[in-house]
Amino acid sequence: MIKRPIVNTSDAPLRYLAVSTMEEPEICEYPDSGKFSVVVGSPPGGDLGARRVHTMHRKRDGVDYWLDES
Repeated sequence: MIKRPIVNTSDAPLRYLAVSTMEEPEICEYPDSGKFSVVVGSPPGGDLGARRVHTMHRKRDGVDYWLDES
């Protein structure tokens, strides 16, 4: 697991809220960058080899539900 510090690079107060059940699946949204991530098969901090899905996408790249379905 990569650990990165939270750094406030502005003059405004930093507000941070973290809520976790440490269970899977995990879906995390990054509103500032318009991205989201999905992790299935292992909880956060768990066995990376057990993960069946671990992906990150931009919300703007969303496609229709029926795209490429027959």
